[in-house]
This record gives sequence, C-alpha cells and structure tokens, in this order.
Amino acid sequence: MLGLAKKVGVDTSQVRLGNRGQSNLRVVRVPVVKQQRPLKPHEEEARAWGIYYNELLLLEQAENAGQKWPESTMDMLTQGSPEPAMAMSMALLLSISEGTCRDTRASEIRQVVSMVAELAQDAERLAQGKIAEAWNSFCDTSFAKGAGAMHKLTRTPEEWKPLVVKMRHGYSATEADNLSYETAVLHRHWKIHEQGKEPKQVWCPNRLSLQRKSPAEIREIAYTFSTTTCLAPDGFHPRHFALMTDPSM
Repeated sequence: MLGLAKKVGVDTSQVRLGNRGQSNLRVVRVPVVKQQRPLKPHEEEARAWGIYYNELLLLEQAENAGQKWPESTMDMLTQGSPEPAMAMSMALLLSISEGTCRDTRASEIRQVVSMVAELAQDAERLAQGKIAEAWNSFCDTSFAKGAGAMHKLTRTPEEWKPLVVKMRHGYSATEADNLSYETAVLHRHWKIHEQGKEPKQVWCPNRLSLQRKSPAEIREIAYTFSTTTCLAPDGFHPRHFALMTDPSM
C-alpha cells in the first residue's frame, strides 16, 4: 500500500506499518463492549479500524459490481482520520476513485483492503491484549484483598424473596414452618427414626445470666457486620438491628 500511495502522491511520512505479510483475510470483528462504560483509547482505535474495514468491503463489492461507491464510505473517506495509517489509506482511495481504468482500480482497491484488514487485526489484537492485561491485574489485586470483588462477579444480583415451603396446611413462609420443614428434611437424612433414638435435649444456659446490652451497644455491634453477610430466611440482615428503635430492642 505504501508503494501505491507514493505512486499517486500521497504523503506517507507519518505512517509506520512494519513488516507485514500478505493476507487474504476478509472478515474483521468489530469489538463490542458489553458494559455501559466509556471505551478506552485502544478499544476506540480497534472499533474504528473494524468499522472502516467493513465500509471498505462494501466499497469493494460496489466496485466489482460496477456500481457507484456507497455514500457512507465516501463520506468517511472525505472526513479523514487522525490516525496516520488510516488517513493515508483514505487519501489513497480518494485518488483511486478518480481513475478511469476499472481493472486497475479494482486491483488497487484489493491491495488497500488487504492492508487495512491486517491493520484492523493488529488493532484488535492490541485491544484484546490490553483487556486481558487489565483483567489479570484486577484478579491479582482482588485476591490480594480477600477476593471480595471477584466474589461479587460470581453472584447474580437478585431481589430477595421469602423462603416458601409446602406444609400440610398449604404453602407457608413463616419462620416456624420453615424450621419445621428443615427439621423434617434433616430428620430423614440423619435417619434417627431408624435407630430408635431421639436427639438428646440440648442444654441451654440461662440467658438472663448475661448482662443485657443497651440499644446503643447493639447498634455499635450491628455495624461491625459486613454488608455482604448473608441474610436470614426472612431477609433480615444483622445491620438491620441498627435501624430499630430503643423500645423495640
């Protein structure tokens, strides 16, 4: 493409293409960022090259069919680009469009499209490499801090829903029925009834033997729980104690 550009008088002093082989590649994927966030410079460049290459494919098809070049492609070529290699190829195509020999124009367009395909591939590989590098850095930083951020990515955000169980009297979401349901399930798994033994009574100390905490102390303790602490079956979080009034405590 450089030789073709110099032939028609296009400035190539700011272009650095490196050593590239010939490529018959005809498809370049335009990088799509799923998250709603601003594109980074390398992603912007890869996307611009992908869009530009797709426009050139339409141009090449129109030229081979003897049709007029698409207006969208012509507008893009006229506007130019701040990227030196892309700007040079655009200027080259504008020069080619003035040629009268159809066979020569088709050959020159194929050369430009082939080179743009390589440049688009390079830009995409660079963008993917930068993304992978940023992801690896994020993983290392997250695990160094306890993997809290990584854990959030493995959890699908869901609205809290009460635990509903099927009892003899119908469906229920009360705490008592939830506990009764879990007791019945564990009773079957532990097979206590087959052993002919009942669980021993659990010794429970006198709860009044401990000094009762004041509402201020309870709130202070509630705030020590992490926001990621799991909820109770009824959706209650330990931090919710801090929202209760003094009489309710």
